[in-house]
Amino acid sequence: MKNKSLLPRIDDLFDQFRGATIFSKIDLRLGYYRLQVIEVDILKTAFKSQYEHYELLVMPFELTNALDTFMDLINRVSQPYLDQFVVPKNASEIESFLKHVGYYRRFVEGFSLIVVSLTKLLRKSALFKWTEEKQASFEKLKAVWTFKMESHGRVPAHV
Repeated sequence: MKNKSLLPRIDDLFDQFRGATIFSKIDLRLGYYRLQVIEVDILKTAFKSQYEHYELLVMPFELTNALDTFMDLINRVSQPYLDQFVVPKNASEIESFLKHVGYYRRFVEGFSLIVVSLTKLLRKSALFKWTEEKQASFEKLKAVWTFKMESHGRVPAHV
């Protein structure tokens, strides 16, 4: 049975990267053909050639759900690191952070109310002072960013 999860659209990914100044990269090539097939599913990978019968012990990426399985594994492994945001120290870092989370504004009820204290720091005449109110807004936006949304559903304001 084919999984229903979708790979992210490339234009959505580019929207998320707009305005970013720091990028990281992970080389997943070595992960291919390294995922072991669980014991009960090995028979499902069996095939026969004119010479011999074969059963695969590692997952070939030609299988229907192989990419979804690999993507799910990568998501589960990287999940603990997704909320590791650096607290902004100046207006340009605030602006960069707001651009990243701003992509999801249409999915978050009351988004403008959450960001209002942070956007005040972007004013030219504003003195940059990090208060508890700004920290609370920052934490709420982090929660929105890391919240797992199923099919771009609405994120409740209390996240």
